[in-house]
Parts: sequence; C-alpha cells; structure tokens
Amino acid sequence: MYNIYLHNVALILDLCKKYNQPIILGSDAHIDVDILNYERAQKVLDEVNFPEELIINTSVDKLKKYVNRYNK
Repeated sequence: MYNIYLHNVALILDLCKKYNQPIILGSDAHIDVDILNYERAQKVLDEVNFPEELIINTSVDKLKKYVNRYNK
C-alpha cells in the first residue's frame, strides 16, 4: 500500500513540475515530535528532483508573496 501511495505522490509531483504548479509541504504530524518533520516528504521530493522554487512554504516571505499575489 505504501508503494502505491509513493507512486501516486511522485506522479502528482511530476505533473506539478511539468505544469509549473507550486505546492505547500505539511508534516501531517499525529504526535508533537513530528511537527515540522519533513524527512519523508523530502525523500520523495529528492527522488523526483522537485524544484525548491515550486515549494511555497520554504520561507515566510515567499508564502506571503504567494498568498497575496492577487492583492495589488
């Protein structure tokens, strides 16, 4: 089951790259020690060579800019 999940995630990430669509990472923490733990996500991102510039929440400024992109 886990391999199917990773396969689907990789497919979605490849489509995001192809169509230049940004993503936001979440840790999906179920316990407090996993909050902001992106190790599993980073492995998948590395495997598909996902560009950091398409990850919106790598900085507060980048996130604010994206959220406010239509408020001009």
